[in-house]
Amino acid sequence: MKRISFLYLLCVIAISSTLNAQDSTRKGWWKFDNPDTPLKAEQNYGSDLRLVGTHLLIDGPEVGNNAVKIGPGSHYKLTHGILPNGGGLRVNEYTIQIDFRIPALSGWHCFYQTDITNGSDGDCFINTSGSIGVWATGYSPHPIIANEWYKLVISVKNGTQYKYYLDGQLFHDGTVQEIDGRFALDSLLLVFADEDGEDGEIDCSELAIWDRVLSQEEVFSLGSFHAIDTIPPNTASGLIVTPLSYQNLILWTDVPGEEGEVYNLYYSEKAITDITKAEVLKLGIAENSQSAEQILRSAIIDQDLTYYYAIVCKDYAGNLSSPAYSNTPTTNKGKGVPTIAKTAPANFIADGDLSEWASIPQFRIINSEGTGFLAPSGKFDGDQDISAIAYFAMDKDYLYFAADVTDDIYSWSEANASYMNDCVDLMLGLFDSHNMFFKSYQRGVTPHYHFRFDEKQVLIESGANMDSLLLNNGGQNYFFGTKFTPGYTIEAKIPFVDLAHRRDSGALDSVFVPVEGMKIPIDFSINDADATGDRELVFCYSPYNDDQSYYDPTRWLWTWIGNKMSVDPNAVEDGNVIADYSLAQNYPNPFNPSTKITYSLQNPELVSMKVFDVLGREVATLVNQYQSAGKHTVNFNAGNLTSGMYFYKIEAGSFQSVKKLMLLK
Repeated sequence: MKRISFLYLLCVIAISSTLNAQDSTRKGWWKFDNPDTPLKAEQNYGSDLRLVGTHLLIDGPEVGNNAVKIGPGSHYKLTHGILPNGGGLRVNEYTIQIDFRIPALSGWHCFYQTDITNGSDGDCFINTSGSIGVWATGYSPHPIIANEWYKLVISVKNGTQYKYYLDGQLFHDGTVQEIDGRFALDSLLLVFADEDGEDGEIDCSELAIWDRVLSQEEVFSLGSFHAIDTIPPNTASGLIVTPLSYQNLILWTDVPGEEGEVYNLYYSEKAITDITKAEVLKLGIAENSQSAEQILRSAIIDQDLTYYYAIVCKDYAGNLSSPAYSNTPTTNKGKGVPTIAKTAPANFIADGDLSEWASIPQFRIINSEGTGFLAPSGKFDGDQDISAIAYFAMDKDYLYFAADVTDDIYSWSEANASYMNDCVDLMLGLFDSHNMFFKSYQRGVTPHYHFRFDEKQVLIESGANMDSLLLNNGGQNYFFGTKFTPGYTIEAKIPFVDLAHRRDSGALDSVFVPVEGMKIPIDFSINDADATGDRELVFCYSPYNDDQSYYDPTRWLWTWIGNKMSVDPNAVEDGNVIADYSLAQNYPNPFNPSTKITYSLQNPELVSMKVFDVLGREVATLVNQYQSAGKHTVNFNAGNLTSGMYFYKIEAGSFQSVKKLMLLK
């Protein structure tokens, strides 16, 4: 590994001096240095820890620094005093620091548990391989070493981020978790607790908790037990692409001299000069893989697809190499796949008669045709056991869905958990996913939905929240019924405005406006119960599903709206498509005291718009949020400012623009 320890020390000193003022945001801090009262909190930093079981006071990592050794069956109760935050009823935004050492990698070691009764599995582990994390967020790609001290920082904002840092550097960018779900905190946190013995011996020399996420710089300023690697790895070599049947095989040679590195792979229809403008093919490909496959899909019919590729090496410490590029494009056939019809079925009625869908493309989820896949450990007896043909259509106001499901034994009971019955789960992203890549479900302008169509209703699943959209009560918008031949049919008509706004909990989404050529993420998980009272099989549309698509959209496939595979930048449909980024001159100008500023976004972006005076001092923030593509207008009221010239600046992705405005009172 590459080290620059002297530079690291200088950086820590410089950053620490600028961040000391923020130490007060610690809500709890324990150093275990007082041999008489090792669980006493540092002065003005929270309440004392409470011990359940036994522990041992030991020498810490430095002279004069103590630590505690706590083993199986024992833990600490930590009362943090943080009020509910992060948009929910529980603590959804927090950072936890644990300075730790483990004696051996045998067995599991648990850092904490959010269930205050100690009745559940832990929520952050070191597994038997030495990786840190938990199944829901994923584990770090690199292991730790036994008998060495580490500084672990876990910085969480549910709905936005779940980051693991080790010794000052990002160690694992975990799967984002839902607001008020498993990883939200109650008033009490159980440290080193697990309900079933997966809490092997851990030494701890320092423990702290904040009521907010920490930036990378703030985490870096906390220090490290190991010298920091800040040198980017060399560029990967030997990037070649081999066309196969409806897929491309991408090959490369790993960077020599690196250990524990991973590789990020990108592609584009145009020559790649900036990977941020390319599509993500796959992130975090493990060392020694040296290959990845790309499934090639095209709208309706087989079509030639031409792509360029690039690969970036990410070393153990998180440093990124310069990209390696394939300078010659690769052309290969994409498999024609069904798309979403851009007009509604004629004379639609949700009655189980699917004749109005005759001209709509069929999504055939059938194992014998190579378009239906089995999740692991499922029981499957052939296409008659479970298979499906599904249909989609959209107009400007509604999503239309139908399915003809073959199921040799239909079973449904309200006493069962809904997914344990025969039913269809649909995963769908209602946004144009060109040049977008998400590792977790999103809300707002890029919403990911998990529908469940069952005998009683249409549900939107979101972890602990299960919101009902439509009831199977004989209305015109939803039908679910069994067939004479084994199986069942589904028809539904769902308003886009209901998807965006009719929720029992959580944030609102942008109301979707479909445009031909939009790339739509999609997957199915069809639950097959066969009257056993338990689910026997999860039958999938994506070969990557493995019964994990319900939380991981990287496993989904994709389709398009209509017959096109990209949105025509010259077409404008309901004002939704914008050909470029722009910032207009405010109107009126000069103004007193308010004016309007209009701007356009070609793609959904995180948008910042601020106003500055002539000395460059920020006087107002007008926009600071993720916004949909299209035209936007913001009002600026300068009633509290003095007359004079000001500047307004927009930043949206790589787009930046500044204009003057004049306030005359």
